[in-house]
Amino acid sequence: MMTSTKDSSIRKFLLPALAIALTIIGSAASAAESPVGEWEIITDAGEEIVATLIIAEENGELSGSMTSDIGEGPIENASFADDVLTFDITIDAEGQELALAFEGTIDGDSIDVNWTSDLGEFPAVGTRGGAATPVGEWEIITDAGEEIVSTLIITEENGELTGSMTSDIGEGPIENASFADSVLSFDITIDAEGQELALAFEGTIDGDSIDVNWTSDLGEFPAVGTRGDGGPPVGEWTVVTDAGGQESEATLTIIEDGGSIAGTIASDQGTLEIGDPAFEDGVLTFDITIDAEGQQLDLSFSGTVDGDTMHVTWGSDLGDFPGVATRN
Repeated sequence: MMTSTKDSSIRKFLLPALAIALTIIGSAASAAESPVGEWEIITDAGEEIVATLIIAEENGELSGSMTSDIGEGPIENASFADDVLTFDITIDAEGQELALAFEGTIDGDSIDVNWTSDLGEFPAVGTRGGAATPVGEWEIITDAGEEIVSTLIITEENGELTGSMTSDIGEGPIENASFADSVLSFDITIDAEGQELALAFEGTIDGDSIDVNWTSDLGEFPAVGTRGDGGPPVGEWTVVTDAGGQESEATLTIIEDGGSIAGTIASDQGTLEIGDPAFEDGVLTFDITIDAEGQQLDLSFSGTVDGDTMHVTWGSDLGDFPGVATRN
């Protein structure tokens, strides 16, 4: 089939715009900041306090949770307008309730924060990270003199972690689960052939791997684990795309909250929320619409996940463009 001169000229004109779009550069990107993701917040309250703030969005409603060394809790009354994120949170700080009001101005993956409380106001700064999460199905292999293989399932809803574990020696629900600084911890009591066995779990997550230490009345036992393919591809991904001979790079962040996935895609020029995200049969899909130098471009993303690699196809009116993503 022959291509008309007019069609060829349009493609030559729009391909650079597509390359711009795939790196999220353009007026829409700068204007469409999003608070969604995992943030490290560092507060100066006389001493430095480091907190992990997770923000998710579903049907236009923001939710999330915050965890720090002084306490944790879900956020309330969250709103986002004119690049400013606000919410309230009440933290149980060693038995004392501490009510805080958060106001943060977002610029890309940075945020300038002011906390207000009955104790005064405190400045803070934050950066958006890789949205580490313990959510998913894990295979845990424990060395307890003999090898014990367990299946650990972790879910999150409204900032609260729940889950269960099943093994050859017993099963049960997890309790007192928390996740901070890439460390998952919980307690579990297993009915092991009629004997109750109380265990404390502490695991450090690195991507889809976890290094574990079990503590019990019988002693401590090391374990290792891997996350299976059943969960969504949460994390921070570097996406490199060949857009008509022009290589572009963007950062894709995927999070899960309450069984739903959300995310952003960003470059140094700004951040956009992804639309209609879905993950099924190992394939991540979503849509974005970008105003790239005055040209509105609708892009559809399809990525087949293979561990920490994703084989990507961007679909557009100009055709399909290949790419590859790696989890950071």
